[in-house]
Amino acid sequence: MKFLKNNMGFILIFLAILAFFAYNTIDLKDQEINPYPISTEDSIHRQIKVEVKGEVLQPGIYDCYDNDRVVDLINKAGGLTLAADTATINQSERVYDEMVIIVPRISSGHIPPEDIYRYIYVEIKGQVNEPGVYKIKENAILDDLILMSGGLTPFADIREVNLAEKLKHEKLYIIEKLVDQYIYVEVKGQVRNPGVYQMNQGDLLRDAIDEAGGLKEEAYTKELNLARLLVNNEFIYIYHLDDMLDEFAVEVKGQVKNPGVYYFKQETRVIDVIQSAGGFTDLSNYEKVNLSEIVEDEQVINIPMLKEATLFAVDIKGQVKYPGVYYLKEGSRIIDVIGMAGGFRPDADSSLVNLSEYVYDEQVIEISEVDNDKEYFYVELRGQVILPGIYSFLPGERLISIINRAGGLTAKADIDNMNLTRQLEDQEVIVVPSIYEEKIYVQVSGEVFNPGSYLVPRGIDMIDLLEIAGGLTVYADYEYIDFYQVFYSNSSVYIPSIPSTEVITEEVTTQIPDLPNNPSGKVNINLATREELQTLTGIGVILAERIIDYRMQHGFFENIEGIMSVSGIGTSIYENIKDHITV
Repeated sequence: MKFLKNNMGFILIFLAILAFFAYNTIDLKDQEINPYPISTEDSIHRQIKVEVKGEVLQPGIYDCYDNDRVVDLINKAGGLTLAADTATINQSERVYDEMVIIVPRISSGHIPPEDIYRYIYVEIKGQVNEPGVYKIKENAILDDLILMSGGLTPFADIREVNLAEKLKHEKLYIIEKLVDQYIYVEVKGQVRNPGVYQMNQGDLLRDAIDEAGGLKEEAYTKELNLARLLVNNEFIYIYHLDDMLDEFAVEVKGQVKNPGVYYFKQETRVIDVIQSAGGFTDLSNYEKVNLSEIVEDEQVINIPMLKEATLFAVDIKGQVKYPGVYYLKEGSRIIDVIGMAGGFRPDADSSLVNLSEYVYDEQVIEISEVDNDKEYFYVELRGQVILPGIYSFLPGERLISIINRAGGLTAKADIDNMNLTRQLEDQEVIVVPSIYEEKIYVQVSGEVFNPGSYLVPRGIDMIDLLEIAGGLTVYADYEYIDFYQVFYSNSSVYIPSIPSTEVITEEVTTQIPDLPNNPSGKVNINLATREELQTLTGIGVILAERIIDYRMQHGFFENIEGIMSVSGIGTSIYENIKDHITV
């Protein structure tokens, strides 16, 4: 004790020195862990916290930024478990502060049984990355075998190969090497000299860009692999930096080869998203998919499965945006194949194509190039045609001719102010407008659930307008509604009541949903506004919109369990809200 008293000053100095070194050691470690400065992108986005629960490998609360997506948080949480049910999750949705992401578990009733297949053995040699003998499904085609063997080499010559040919047991397939020394690629976008270039076999993407004069300063290079080998007849497009400022995230589910979340620039169409996801599977039901639709941020594209139908495999080559093999239902036409292949390329000689011709199994369709000895003009056709794109034509051709080559007009086309017989001009851009292009305000009052003023497309009919206004109440008098009324800007519609002398039966009145401010204090999912729905745990802006859209399309929920029919609302969310909702 006497020693401590006599040496207290030295001890305090010694402890201070230890504390100093400990502090600096921690600081140095922190510097080693974070050797990079905060990026410009991170500095302009707000840092938030998001919780991830359910079927992920590492549930918990994670720091992220407000421009991150659900898929980014799932990856932070170690990824999905094998039991994760992603059918009800929009993985492209942007996250927000204090968001709770719940990944539900596949219920045993939804696990599909394993299909039973018969298999054959085939051998493939030549210009594929992994030649050999393969065990493959009985009804597979040559394109499936090429994919299984690692894909084609850059030197493969498939000009005379029918990729839609059905495989035969114990047969040998050989992919020949290009006899020509040269390959041809087209380079467009942010290069100094866009065009078609003759390249040597084995050249890289960097070589093609050099041939095109090099990149412009505004070129977007983040995702360019300059060291990859070129492929014959390849189309290369270099985007502008401004095109990628606001990337869209889109999730693709169902019958595509590589489901997942993909990022795109604005003005991207559904067909481009499908191609990025590896294309359709052989069981895809594409009939109700609008391939020319422009996608939106956080959109979910679900490709359903085809049931009990005969499928044809068709190989389309030449001047289309995405050559390859496509599966179509019996009775499909050439226009359907070209639509799935992204439409014609600018140099396609579409005048030689019979779009109405039926396709058959194992067919090869070759879309030829225009005759370079003739002088061609080019026009771009946009809007309400079946196959929008750039078309070549001979001087003197008329507008109706190009529209027919584009598959004709859609049902929404407005041609009242178009002269279809006029002659076309070189480098003209033609837009076929929609009858729904213009928006007008219409006031709806009376016996509807949501009276008010609505901004609607010009040309809307009465039935669609009433659905937007929440639908008719049971007191609405049908006899005095003009279902053929034409609406103009600032039109008004009044839905009268049934005269009070008429008696409403008990059976009808029991179908009237509870008022929003019902005595139980619960949220009425049939009548709640967007804001009221968001007071429920796990229901954000997007799910609230989906609930309202579901009501408009399918009518009122018959019971509270019906809310699980809304995309994105599964068992986990339902369990959290079931005691707080009513119908």
